[in-house]
Amino acid sequence: MRFPYEYSGCIHVHSRYSDGSGSIKTIAEAAIDRGLDFVIVTDHDTLKGKKFEGYYGSCLLLVGEEISPLRNHALALNAKSHIPHHFRERAQGYIDLARAQGGIVFITHPFGESRFNLLFHKVRIHRWEDWEAEGFSGMEIWSYMIDWIRDVHIRNLASAIRDPDAFVKGPGRETLRQWDLIGRRRRCSGLGSLDVHAKNLIPFVPLIQVFPYREMFDTIRTHVLLKEEFRREKESDAALIYDALKEGRCFIANHRIGKPAGFKFYLEAGSDSFPMGSEITSISGRKADLVVGMYDEATIRLMRSGDLIELVKGKELHHCVQTPGVYRVEVFKEGKPWIFSNPIYVRE
Repeated sequence: MRFPYEYSGCIHVHSRYSDGSGSIKTIAEAAIDRGLDFVIVTDHDTLKGKKFEGYYGSCLLLVGEEISPLRNHALALNAKSHIPHHFRERAQGYIDLARAQGGIVFITHPFGESRFNLLFHKVRIHRWEDWEAEGFSGMEIWSYMIDWIRDVHIRNLASAIRDPDAFVKGPGRETLRQWDLIGRRRRCSGLGSLDVHAKNLIPFVPLIQVFPYREMFDTIRTHVLLKEEFRREKESDAALIYDALKEGRCFIANHRIGKPAGFKFYLEAGSDSFPMGSEITSISGRKADLVVGMYDEATIRLMRSGDLIELVKGKELHHCVQTPGVYRVEVFKEGKPWIFSNPIYVRE
């Protein structure tokens, strides 16, 4: 089945309902200004913003929840109600509850969030530890704020704030390794995220902000592939977005590097075409080709189960599939990380 419609949005945004600086209206206005098709607000341990869900101009604003115990943070999207406090300490408990409500769960910053303590030493907190848990749909693969702070310390903090993009190096190796490992046994969708708070540098003075919403919305976006166009109806369009995220029918792009115009990654087997997120078990005896394409020249890296198997500098790549594996694509432009696909799973 073909999925010809593509929309892009930003995921993991905090508002005043937790530790962000902006109202839902402020976030919506910034999203409209930057041309987002959708934005998903995920405040810590609350769904207070959900009453403001809906279309704002051409942008669909959705509200989920970041479940925030001491460890094992996750985004619960499309759940009908708030996850009670007593469910949060056990990952499997809140995953099961969210799914029972029709929700989907994505691990956030799986290998920890870096912060400066009072002595300006950087510490890692909020790691995901329960890798035995089942039922989560995927994980954050590339988070702007997590990526940015990775190489920031007290001596370069000022320059990191002045030029944050210079400190963004792409998804962490540990994260990609774990993603590939899970993908060998089951589908695991990868999301791009922001974890943006738009903090006021001086409390209650919004004119001076660190990582304001408008600027952040021009960085890492998740592009979803849909079989039909948006109808501009909240419920139906939200269902299309959540289904694409759950199935891994999406890819991640840093728009600061450039718009990923024309990017495609799919598998052709006979007359059938399989998009990102597909699990294929019946290509035996058929010619199967992976196809990668885009409008701009770049360095295309084709990965199989975590290993680089082909590298091309250009606008397209074709690869004949002869071995089962978890196939995904990494694209670099002028040496900078640009696009990361979701996998196509070729099983035995």
